[in-house]
Amino acid sequence: MATFSGPFTIPFGGQIRVTPAIASPSAITVGGTTLSTFDNTTNPGSTTYFNFGPGISVN
Repeated sequence: MATFSGPFTIPFGGQIRVTPAIASPSAITVGGTTLSTFDNTTNPGSTTYFNFGPGISVN
């Protein structure tokens, strides 16, 4: 569970970083908005990244 000390705004396209890392992270929903998990296999470490915005495929 994550607890925040007060209200804050995440700009569209922004990123949330959670430290320490969350094991086996999945998408989370905050206020009816889905935050998708960044591909942590390409960016391993002690932090989990969530992106605010839709997934974008680049071919």
